[in-house]
Amino acid sequence: MATLDDVDELLRAHSFLLGAGPGAPHVVNGARVGSSLLRAATVLISSALQTEVEEAFKAALPFSFDHLSQAELERYWSDCKGWGNPNPDNIRRLFFRIGFSDILAGLSWQKCPNKTVIDNLDSINQVRNRIAHGQPLTINGKLFRLTKPGVARWRACAGAFSARFRPFVLAQYE
Repeated sequence: MATLDDVDELLRAHSFLLGAGPGAPHVVNGARVGSSLLRAATVLISSALQTEVEEAFKAALPFSFDHLSQAELERYWSDCKGWGNPNPDNIRRLFFRIGFSDILAGLSWQKCPNKTVIDNLDSINQVRNRIAHGQPLTINGKLFRLTKPGVARWRACAGAFSARFRPFVLAQYE
């Protein structure tokens, strides 16, 4: 299971490889030095987000279906497992299965309004998909350049999301 600690390690390796100097890394064989580390970090951020969404969903199941046995809850989760990558629409569809019309509505934190949360989840997922399928990186059809500061921002967003999403979901039952 990927964790954000794995992402931190990749970002440290990137810094070690390139040093702390300003400017874009050199291009070697058509790719910027260290770009594979940033691509790997992006995929791991997406994976960590997926894990957090799944854990929040499994934590919410007993509240939504308090009449089901543990075995039935596990069967229900097993039937939901292939819900996809953690883009906003997939997250909404997953949680709709347990009665939430839009689980992401209202999720925000200091300096990160709901629209930014949604946009970050969507951007991470779009870039992750392009990486996974070997396609040029784009967001909303526009070419996108993956940079260490950008990946570090996504990592910070994923950390904040991970700390807040499950409590946010469970608070809906109070």
